[in-house]
Amino acid sequence: MGCGHKCARTSLAIFTVFGTLLSLVAAFSCDFVIKIEYTYWYGHTWNGLGFLGRSKHGFEGSSDFCVGWSSEEKEYLLDGYWNAGFAFALLAFSLGMLTMIGSFLFCCLGNVTNKIYCSLVIIYVFTAMFQGLTFVSFASDVYDTLESWEGLNYHVGVGAGCAILATIVWLLCAILAGRSKIQNEIEEQAEEQVQHYNNEPIIAKAVFASEEPIVNETVTVREDGTRVVERLTMFPDGSQETTTIEEKPVENPAESPV
Repeated sequence: MGCGHKCARTSLAIFTVFGTLLSLVAAFSCDFVIKIEYTYWYGHTWNGLGFLGRSKHGFEGSSDFCVGWSSEEKEYLLDGYWNAGFAFALLAFSLGMLTMIGSFLFCCLGNVTNKIYCSLVIIYVFTAMFQGLTFVSFASDVYDTLESWEGLNYHVGVGAGCAILATIVWLLCAILAGRSKIQNEIEEQAEEQVQHYNNEPIIAKAVFASEEPIVNETVTVREDGTRVVERLTMFPDGSQETTTIEEKPVENPAESPV
C-alpha cells in the first residue's frame, strides 16, 4: 500500500525542518561566498563573505571568527543587490519557520481541508522563489570591489550552497504538499463511499446482493370468505411494486335455491 496522507504529512514536516535549517545558514552565515588566500604546510586559509559580515578561517591559532560589516563598509560596499539578496534570504527563512510550525500542527490534526493544502503549496512555492532570489546578491559590486583590492575570485561557500539546497527542498515540500492533497481527496472519497453504503436500508442491501427480485405475500380472509392477497415485489435496483388480488369464494350450484 502507498503512503497515506498522514505519512505524507510527517515527511513534509521533516523536509520543512531541513529547509528551515538550510535557510538559516544561508541568511546568517558569514561564508555565503569564500576565497582561498594562502596555502601553508598545515592547511589553507580563506576569507568568507556573508550578509552579516566577513569571516577569516585557518589563521594563526586556527581561529575562525566572523566580523560584522562596519558602518563605512555598509555605506560604500553594500549596494542594492546585496541588500535585496539579504532581504530575500530573510523572507525565505521567515516563511520556512512559519511552514515548519504549521507542518507539525498538521501532523496533530485529524481532517485538513483541501484549501489548507493548496495554501501550503503556494507558500512553499513562494519560499522556494524567495530562496532562489537570494542569488541576486551575486550581481552586487561588493565582489568586484573586494577582488580588485584583495585579488583572487570568490566562489560558492557554505551559505550559497545551503541556499541552493534549500531552494530544492522547498520545491520538494511543495510537491509533497500537493501529493498530500491528492491522497487526502482519495481517502475522503473512499470514506464517503463506505458511509453511503452503510447508510443504505438492510432490505435494499439484500436485494442488491442477491440480484433477484424478492416477493413477500400477505393473505387476508374476510368474513364473506374473500381471500385478499397482497404481494410486495422488491427489485435489485431498490424499486418496489405492490399487487393486490381478491379471490371470492365459488358458490356451490347444488346449494343454490331452485
